[in-house]
Amino acid sequence: MDDNELQAHEVIFVGRPETNSALAAWQAKIGLKYDAAVFSVEGKEHASENDALIWTAANPLDRKHMVLVMAGNSPLETVRLAGQPAPPEQFAVYRSGKEVSSGFTKTDSK
Repeated sequence: MDDNELQAHEVIFVGRPETNSALAAWQAKIGLKYDAAVFSVEGKEHASENDALIWTAANPLDRKHMVLVMAGNSPLETVRLAGQPAPPEQFAVYRSGKEVSSGFTKTDSK
């Protein structure tokens, strides 16, 4: 897909940036902080192989569209996210398939 196609649609990324080159290219643009198998939300690092994240942001190519990221720190946790609904908040953190926190970040990503 090229930027024209991505601009005109909602975009869903599955997997963390380390395993998804398209997400790696957009990570900074959507405010996602993920390094290898460690993600950070609101200053707290989540490094357990049992941790996972659902992250939403405006599409950086057209803010009328959204980006959804579903990424686990392990393949199992990524698969477990498939059964979770998108949170009403900007993000939701899961441990072993159960939501442990959710909310909105304090800064808007542009």
